[in-house]
Amino acid sequence: MQEQKQITLEELRKHIDAVDTLLIKCLAKRQDIVLQIAKIKKQENLPIFCPEREKELMEERVEIGIQCGINPSLIETVFRSILAESKNIQLSEVKNEK
Repeated sequence: MQEQKQITLEELRKHIDAVDTLLIKCLAKRQDIVLQIAKIKKQENLPIFCPEREKELMEERVEIGIQCGINPSLIETVFRSILAESKNIQLSEVKNEK
């Protein structure tokens, strides 16, 4: 039988660092998409905030989190912050293009 190598704390921390970097890159990609959405909303004279869309998005993200074993309150906290920033970005984009 071959002995399994036990992963070290340092190796686990490196994995966490890599995942955190991926999260940040995903947020940056999301931000780019939000800017594109802001331009379309401005062109089509659509409101920045759509409560129905936000409610639906939050419910879907919480469900995905639950399926992945993540505390729903964490998902809600994270996505409330993301959505608030998305609205701020869109509002800034609309103001800057005037």
